[in-house]
Amino acid sequence: MAGIAGSRALRLSVAALTLGVAAATAAGCGGGSPPAGGAPGTSAPTGAAGATSAAAQASPSQAPVILKGQGSVNGVAFSPDGKTLAAGAQLGAALWDVATHQSIATLSGHTGDVLSVAFSPDGRILATGGSDNTVRLWDVATRQGTATLTGHTHYVHAVAFSPDGATLATASADGTVRLWDGASRQSKITLTLAVPVVSVAFSPDGKTLAAGTSGNDCRVRLWDVASRQNAAVLDDHVHRIRSVAFSPDGKTLAAAGYGTVNSVQLWDVAKRQTTVALTGHTSEVASVVFSPDGRTLASGGTDTTIRLWSVAG
Repeated sequence: MAGIAGSRALRLSVAALTLGVAAATAAGCGGGSPPAGGAPGTSAPTGAAGATSAAAQASPSQAPVILKGQGSVNGVAFSPDGKTLAAGAQLGAALWDVATHQSIATLSGHTGDVLSVAFSPDGRILATGGSDNTVRLWDVATRQGTATLTGHTHYVHAVAFSPDGATLATASADGTVRLWDGASRQSKITLTLAVPVVSVAFSPDGKTLAAGTSGNDCRVRLWDVASRQNAAVLDDHVHRIRSVAFSPDGKTLAAAGYGTVNSVQLWDVAKRQTTVALTGHTSEVASVVFSPDGRTLASGGTDTTIRLWSVAG
């Protein structure tokens, strides 16, 4: 295993779930094509953090377990109890048993690809965003659709519940982030950005919203939820961002995408600096998420695998 920057020791866990259709690799930041529905980005707002450090590389330490499925993986999410992993793919939202690595069910309803998935904090609802420009809500127990949220005019690349479950954030290639009321399921706030938004995540305390945008700027924007102001910008320099996720303690932000290296970058949120790069995917990394206990990071890629990384340490 390659060396690790900082005090945290990381290694690849034993599991990689494979969903069997190959996909094309993508070019680095400033070259190649953006994700589906994306467009070249514009320069970041003033106040960009611009703080980066040379991230060490982490590579597989042992042969992974491979499970067969169908379709490239666009989004992954753990249930709050950590027992179920949801994966958004070409044919619907697949539910996997984390312990056995077995497929449980596939939720079908979107008229296009499922690009993003997120469980509500109580684990009862699964939200999915699709290339049909809609957000769908599912009852996890019955595996039935309960609502369809409309308003976005382009692909919905990301969905995320606030920690208290009262708000659902959705990010779209139409250049907006919408905040929906969890009870009424009505859109209550729209944040407008200059470029397509492909990923969004709440910090554990619910005060900060991280948004990753497509295009050539390779940046993650941090928003103050209360004031609705852009608080900081993290300069990646390596990836066009596809997915962001906070660790349960809020100290680490994972950012993944595609570029000169197909890896997951881990950021120290307080210092606004990268601490490590996790490598292993052979093409674009489309989604990342931490397990509820913070010990595992799941990353899904267009190389048709879901990789489970041990990040305890």
